[in-house]
Amino acid sequence: QSFHQLIRPELLSQSVQDQFVRLLRSLMKDKPDQNFRIGIITTSNIRNQQLINGFRSMGIVDIVRDQDLLNKTDFQQLIQDMNQNCRLVTSQITGLGKSTMIRQEVEKLKTKYVKFPIYGDFDVDTLAERLRSKYSELEIGVLHLDIGTTANSQQLNEILYCLLLFRNFRFGQIAVSIPIETLVYIELDASPDAILNELPSFQHITPSIVIDKVDWATLNIGNKEIQVVANYLQAIVSKTITTQNVNPLMFKNLDLKTCSDLIQGPFFPGKDVNYTTWTQLSIFVAVFHRLFTGFSSNIYFSVESLPEPQLRMDLAQALLQSSNLFTSLSLETVRK
Repeated sequence: QSFHQLIRPELLSQSVQDQFVRLLRSLMKDKPDQNFRIGIITTSNIRNQQLINGFRSMGIVDIVRDQDLLNKTDFQQLIQDMNQNCRLVTSQITGLGKSTMIRQEVEKLKTKYVKFPIYGDFDVDTLAERLRSKYSELEIGVLHLDIGTTANSQQLNEILYCLLLFRNFRFGQIAVSIPIETLVYIELDASPDAILNELPSFQHITPSIVIDKVDWATLNIGNKEIQVVANYLQAIVSKTITTQNVNPLMFKNLDLKTCSDLIQGPFFPGKDVNYTTWTQLSIFVAVFHRLFTGFSSNIYFSVESLPEPQLRMDLAQALLQSSNLFTSLSLETVRK
């Protein structure tokens, strides 16, 4: 037997409900051997629902009421079991690299990465059409639902409920589905005004991955700007900046530990480690990459041009000590 599920039938017009009942009567009369089951979910008074009353008049309705449903513990376990192919990724604050982590996980699987953002005042049919257009990619890929703050949290909750548990939904004119075997990563916005963790859909899903702070082990040392800044910082630490010109063409590819140690030194002072983000680090790297490469190409900053080479060190140190002026985003102030 096949099983079909109808959620909130009260949203259907009276004419549609009436036609539904008439068609079902005809089907039962003309094809009595064609058996199937329908599950109907509603929280409205069934006395005023034409569809359900029509089914009841046919004697084919079994009503399951609140007291017959699963208790909270069993329900939560069932939801967890139904979401084996779902990974919920959260963090205390923004800028901790949730999207990057998800992309890296997908790269390890060597499959197609499909990012699907949901935010703002979205139209449900437009949303469905966008997702439906990606179905062929989802058959061979991984879906990353990037969920931001939305204008209609109730509608978002209903969409996620259907997509995650039943892998399909239809609220407007367009029906959409996700292959049951497709792995889904859900990234929740962690901005101060986000209330996504309060959505009922997520009350019963334990976060698979919680990012508490910047993981320096994932620092992208393949980034050229990071390598330039780290090499320049190494010249400052070793004090070679006072005796010879720093030429980027002579830089070496430093390993992860060396890069991390060199950058963390001037980056952390004055910051709350619990509120340090990749956003702050990217600003730090971008600013000092521009400054350091500028100094390297400026003949007036060369060892030969300065009567006191120590000035090179003093200027570099002064700039590093002022880094908090442009990398302290006061996230801790916002959160506290």
